[in-house]
Amino acid sequence: MNARIKEGLEKIQVVLGTLSYAKAFKNQIMVFKSGGSVIEDPEHEDDLLSDLAVLQILGIKPILVHGGGPEINKLSEERGIVTRKVNGLRYTDQPTLDVVQEVLKKINRRLVSKIYERGGRAWQLYGEDTFTAVKKKMLDESGMPADLGLVGEPIRADINQIEQMLGLNIIPIITPLGYFECGQFCNMNADEVAFFVAKTLKAAKLVFISDVPGLLRVPGDENDEDSVISTLWTDEVEGLIQEGVITGGMRPKIESAVEAINSGVGKGAFD
Repeated sequence: MNARIKEGLEKIQVVLGTLSYAKAFKNQIMVFKSGGSVIEDPEHEDDLLSDLAVLQILGIKPILVHGGGPEINKLSEERGIVTRKVNGLRYTDQPTLDVVQEVLKKINRRLVSKIYERGGRAWQLYGEDTFTAVKKKMLDESGMPADLGLVGEPIRADINQIEQMLGLNIIPIITPLGYFECGQFCNMNADEVAFFVAKTLKAAKLVFISDVPGLLRVPGDENDEDSVISTLWTDEVEGLIQEGVITGGMRPKIESAVEAINSGVGKGAFD
């Protein structure tokens, strides 16, 4: 077969696949969570935002919840703030919280601007204007409660804001911030915020976008394709946590995906 004809046919197949995907998910909600390590890379950020713009143009309703870890770490270091971790998660004191808010708002505005540059429509949705949270605690290695500082877990949200944006064909770009019920401003885990939004809106998909290939049988062994667990059943999760396979920052992702599925979200995926 002529190489040019073959290339043309392959492009047609891609287009047909895209149209089929758009037809299957037209007018349905997809929640994407992107870590700071992804949006720190200009090429990866551009690819993500281009994809979101295309999904919107095709009639799908994407929502993006984003973090900003690397940029937060950089600014904290510049200001002499020591980053402390508890079970792989950031401990948030007031100076750290000030940095988190500053960085996330800066990133948020940048993402919205780039969506518009790609033909899409988006708007910033600061979490502190949307989410109410309760104090978040983790368990340490001995099973005892471990305090994460000014970190909350979302329990309520002004979903009307998000629904209004979706109704106007606008992509909500959300920061993982909120307020405790007492009125104290707080940080939140972006994975948990994405899950909460997906669960509340009964999204068709919840997608976690990361710089690692997925859940690894041997944590840290990113160069071994055989280490990637491509399919995971919900009843396998607890055992893998006990074995130390699901640990650190991957744990809230997996737990959020499981809870999302159990709450009616169509599918949880890692990309």
